[in-house]
Amino acid sequence: MSAYQYLLILALLILLFFQWHDFTSGFRLTADDVMFFDYYSQGWQRVWRDAVETAEYTGRIGQYVLIPLNAWAAAKSDSLLWRGLFVALHMALWGLFFVYCRRVFRFQSSGYLAGLSIVMLLALQPLAFEHLPPNSYPIQNTLPFALILLCRWQINRFVSIGWGRGLFWYGLLALSMLLGDFALLFASGLLLLEHLWHLGVDEPERPKHRLLGVPVVPGRLMCDVLLVMVVLAVYWVFRYLHPSQYAGNLPDGIDHTSRWLQTALMHLLDATTVARIQDIHWPAVTFAHKLQAAFIAAVTGCLAVYFVVKTKLFVGPQQSRRTTWFILCGAVVALYWMLPVASTSRQQSWCLDSGVCAYLDSRMVFPLLGIMLAVALVAMRYRWLQFGAVVAMVVMAFFTSVHNQQQAAHMHERMQAWQRAQLQACQPTQMDRSVTAEIDPQQLIIMHPSVDRRAFWQRHLQYLRRQCPEKQSMASYFVFADVPLLPSAVDWLGQGWSTPEAWGVWSSDKRASLTLPANASAVRYVDIGFQLYHGPSLKQQSVSVYLGDKELARWSFDDDPAQYVNQHRVLTLPETEATAARKLHFEFASQRDPHYAGESADPRRLAMGIKSIEFLEHPL
Repeated sequence: MSAYQYLLILALLILLFFQWHDFTSGFRLTADDVMFFDYYSQGWQRVWRDAVETAEYTGRIGQYVLIPLNAWAAAKSDSLLWRGLFVALHMALWGLFFVYCRRVFRFQSSGYLAGLSIVMLLALQPLAFEHLPPNSYPIQNTLPFALILLCRWQINRFVSIGWGRGLFWYGLLALSMLLGDFALLFASGLLLLEHLWHLGVDEPERPKHRLLGVPVVPGRLMCDVLLVMVVLAVYWVFRYLHPSQYAGNLPDGIDHTSRWLQTALMHLLDATTVARIQDIHWPAVTFAHKLQAAFIAAVTGCLAVYFVVKTKLFVGPQQSRRTTWFILCGAVVALYWMLPVASTSRQQSWCLDSGVCAYLDSRMVFPLLGIMLAVALVAMRYRWLQFGAVVAMVVMAFFTSVHNQQQAAHMHERMQAWQRAQLQACQPTQMDRSVTAEIDPQQLIIMHPSVDRRAFWQRHLQYLRRQCPEKQSMASYFVFADVPLLPSAVDWLGQGWSTPEAWGVWSSDKRASLTLPANASAVRYVDIGFQLYHGPSLKQQSVSVYLGDKELARWSFDDDPAQYVNQHRVLTLPETEATAARKLHFEFASQRDPHYAGESADPRRLAMGIKSIEFLEHPL
């Protein structure tokens, strides 16, 4: 390699580094990522239980693998080393995708075209808070997609792959396709891309036969059809055994054709920074940000001009036809990847009503989009068109850099909550409401609406305390039966409670009791987090709480929807020096049987579900 080529590689690495640096600023950006991490902090038994429940609830067999993978990645992403590795793997997938395309489409000057494609992707890739890897779901799609590309690359190396080699690579490909809906969609899209390409391009090394008047590569087509049939058979057998109850699986928006197509196109557009330029807050852009963006834009322009001049796509008189056919095939596959996700009314509502369009499929189509744009740029016949396209690319690189720097700053601000929790965990302070409120006072960390934030941060602090140099004792205990590091909550439950669930435990009788641990005899205050079963009216419900025979409190409720979940009531206990365990009794004015009311198949008589209990020595 010449010194000039080393300089080109260095310039490309500089662009990669700047974007890598911005993308390592944020992690656990979605409520799902926080949920996955919460499961991980409660132990692998909790993770596996959720994997089983999610797989059977959604009818997706791949969740058995993806839930543990997501939980592990969400936990590791708070480390800059792991976070940097996840971002690097995300970018390495671009290179692997190009290697696959070079094998299938026989690109000439492939090194230069690969460089131009990467520069194009860097100039257009936005950093965002939506469900976009690698900042959310860090490796859910990266690893399955990498396996799929590796398998297809190996399969396409040979005109006749042979039985032994074919069984191995096709078997690995089948397993990879079962790792989720996006893996199945991605792999089937690649198959469609390959066979569309074979349909319109003559390749002497791949003899074709006509099937119903259509030229096909018979051996490869037969193997690929058999592959899809086997994978779909496994997929639909599992779906038959576990019918999906998840609304995200239903193409219930397919009747609204205009909204369906608009959502698909917006998912594609939101994969780039084009749709996000308007989100840049220019008064907050500093001179340093502009200087960095100008430097990146200049390097982008120099590399783009060099790669365009050096790249030659195909050889022979049919070069123009092959280029046009590749772009058409790519456009068809891009729509194939977008349309299924956009067919759900939920995605249509998020995109067209709330303006949140980017999703996992946006990142899936992005590498193909970059290669298509690079091919189109090189294939332009007129230099002035190429010059205009390069100028547009330079301008987009500038906007992308400014946008990503600003987003990185916002992400860094949000991530302060995790850092404050890390600092609080090993401090010998009383863990009460004021401390947990200080961790995320503005509630910048996104969580599902049903999550009790204070309980979550307390669990997170307990998780972090296991890693402290000196183990700190906690002043709080929670009734979450699946938290292995806490005292056994099941031992506290007396009569009148149902079987503990992931979120807590429902009452199942008119009277239920709870035993306070003997080592909590100094506790004066008990903060109980609970939810109520809705019933016809909460005004009919009241809860009386007794310590022995003494009534401590009587709670009443109104019909405000906010009264149903995330309730907190504080009990004040009388002073005592006794070391024996004390018992609280709860009496419910009314109960409701969902089965009798026709609301569900649940036969229990429900009143109150305890989600958390916090023992305090001092008032809040």
